[in-house]
Amino acid sequence: MEERRPPSSPMLAWVEAEARQENTAPSEHHEHVMELLLNEAGSLAVYKKEEESLYSILSFVSSTQQPPGCQDKDLKMKFLRSIISVCRSARNCDLWCGLDAFCNKYELAEHIKVLLDEEPLDVLHTAVQQQAMLALGHLSYVNSVLEGKKKSILLTCFNSVFLLPSHEYLECQSRIYYLRTLDAMDRMLRLFIRNSPTSGFTELQDILQILLPFANSDSEAICERAVGRAAKLTSWLATRFSPEDHSADGGYTECNVPLLGQLVGWLLLCHTCENRQIRWEALDALYYLYQFIQKNRRTAPEASQQPQGKAEAIPRLPLPTATDIATNFGKYLQQSQRTDVILKVIEALRDSNTYDKQEVSGVLDMAIEDPASWLTDVPEIVRCIYRHVECINTASARRSLDSLILCLANQRPREVASTLLQMWPSSDSAALAMWETMFSQKQTMENVLRETLGVLQEQKLRGLPGFIPEDNCIPHLALLAHPDVGEDDSEALRHLQRLLKHPNRVTYSVVLSALLPASETPVTARKLPVLLPGIIQGLHVARADTKMKALLLIGNVMDHVKRKQASSIALQVAGDILPLFNDECSQLQELSICLYNKVMQAALWYHKRQLKKVVQRGLLPLFFHLSDQTQSVAKASLEALVTAADFLKQGKLKHLVQTEQTWKIAEYLLVQDKGKVEKYLQQSLPYLQHTQVALREAAVRFIGLAAQHCKDQSEMKIHEICSILRSLQNDEEESVVSLATQTIYILTRPREQLTSSWCRRALCCCLS
Repeated sequence: MEERRPPSSPMLAWVEAEARQENTAPSEHHEHVMELLLNEAGSLAVYKKEEESLYSILSFVSSTQQPPGCQDKDLKMKFLRSIISVCRSARNCDLWCGLDAFCNKYELAEHIKVLLDEEPLDVLHTAVQQQAMLALGHLSYVNSVLEGKKKSILLTCFNSVFLLPSHEYLECQSRIYYLRTLDAMDRMLRLFIRNSPTSGFTELQDILQILLPFANSDSEAICERAVGRAAKLTSWLATRFSPEDHSADGGYTECNVPLLGQLVGWLLLCHTCENRQIRWEALDALYYLYQFIQKNRRTAPEASQQPQGKAEAIPRLPLPTATDIATNFGKYLQQSQRTDVILKVIEALRDSNTYDKQEVSGVLDMAIEDPASWLTDVPEIVRCIYRHVECINTASARRSLDSLILCLANQRPREVASTLLQMWPSSDSAALAMWETMFSQKQTMENVLRETLGVLQEQKLRGLPGFIPEDNCIPHLALLAHPDVGEDDSEALRHLQRLLKHPNRVTYSVVLSALLPASETPVTARKLPVLLPGIIQGLHVARADTKMKALLLIGNVMDHVKRKQASSIALQVAGDILPLFNDECSQLQELSICLYNKVMQAALWYHKRQLKKVVQRGLLPLFFHLSDQTQSVAKASLEALVTAADFLKQGKLKHLVQTEQTWKIAEYLLVQDKGKVEKYLQQSLPYLQHTQVALREAAVRFIGLAAQHCKDQSEMKIHEICSILRSLQNDEEESVVSLATQTIYILTRPREQLTSSWCRRALCCCLS
């Protein structure tokens, strides 16, 4: 039977001519390709015009001489250019018949994807990537060829270029390939949208879905490339693309791109980064994106009924702030898209991000001023804060985030409470941090706790289990804060009692924030003594502001319980208050001294013997704080010292304190009980390192006097004391250095002079 072939086939003639020139018969591969080509001839309208290109395509896809990835560069380029030629001819001459079936049958898109995957990511020394993207762009003209494949193709295309080394490290020729490849990618993206069988917005959504993760990369090179693609694409959308051309009736087509909000948020953040190129590319993209959204919105039926004025635009100079940009876009974005902007902004506040935190915080502040427009999806925003709150510690960023939490809690307390309760696992510090912020304002806390009870009561009425979950302290705090709901709070107290035995710092703060306002009411305050042991124990690990809450709560409880119970509480808490006298926070110092004063006054006679040693230990710290530079601390110390003198029944000490005879108070303490001089010396040493100059000076003077009253007057003991004082000769304050030097000089005088009245008078002068 005679072989079937089209008459006067140029391709066959070319193959045979090549074989004659090489004095060989056509290879089996050529014969196989020709057979494939002849089989397609009758169904391809473009066959006659692009026979050679079709042969090259079939030759490449059917090649078995080399394993995948090892084909010669020239063969790859010929394959890609042949695809471009075939698609161009089909388009120019309207020869589409059979082409879609041909492309799908031989998986041309898949072969191009494989070629891109096989290209190295550390160098760019060929035009394969460029030609591959041009070919994919041309294939988008052919119906259904890229259907269901575009996302994976886009990912491969982006990887093949975005992951290359920064263009500064590319060789000269590689830079040329790089720039041409970027141009080809931009063209491909435009063609994907323009050739979409729908409005094109679906394609834009797919592109953004793959592009945005690259935009969030820590690599500046990757981010810059992604922003550049966004800028080129939005420029084309604003100036060349018309959604109406894709609609069936040529009418209005709504811009339905859910990821538009994420795109705006991302570009907004890139506009605040340090990299100048990224910043300008992002501003360009925002400028064109705003034009595109605005133009599309103006053509909407509902917009056409409104007066049309001159279109506003985002100015390029002077540079707009992130807040200005967000405000402008907010007019045209849908609610879900505005939420996406806020979510991106919250994520950008993380310490690891390099965006301008002050500018980003300004966007949140703007949203807080207009919550009805920007803060509508409360559960989603709360979940976003929950994911990132522990990684946001920059001062300005944390202030804005806390303000956002408070705004949400004030505007929609029930939704906030319900969302947090649903996501609460045991010992979750992120959720606790959010509750702690909401509890920082009394009115907000009361509203949130009230709504928390409402949520839990709804669950109970619906028969849902876990009315008060075991690993969640908030419902128990809500019950104690609102005793009027009629629920039995004994279980809540038992739960909190167990929790406070081994609290973490945030849990401790949350519990105290909720209980402090409740302790102001007598009914609740009388229930809280059972929690005081845990509260007192937590004083050693808490922050200064939390310690203050604890002291205020203890004071409230003592005020509302009976005298006998208050005396017992005084006995529990007295020893734990003393270390707080030397805290860096002056407010905490004052509060602790005032509570210490109250403790001494509250003690009944049968507890005074047990408290006596604690009161005696407090004398010297109170004496030193008479010199405190914070007047309120000095005043509180004087009042507490008077109470201590009364407690110890030392009338002379009380008189000296009331008349403010400072140096005589010191001498009285040393003379009153010489057995305590060594303890006083040890107790005074930390004050030599105190941050306040006045207290360091007071410590030097007191040590000088104490040396005179030591039972051990040996040279070794005096040398030990002087060695301690010599450490102050490098003090940054001259008055401290001078005082230490004088004291050392006096103490190193001959022993007979050291015990003389002259020496004591000199030390007393130093003290005064």
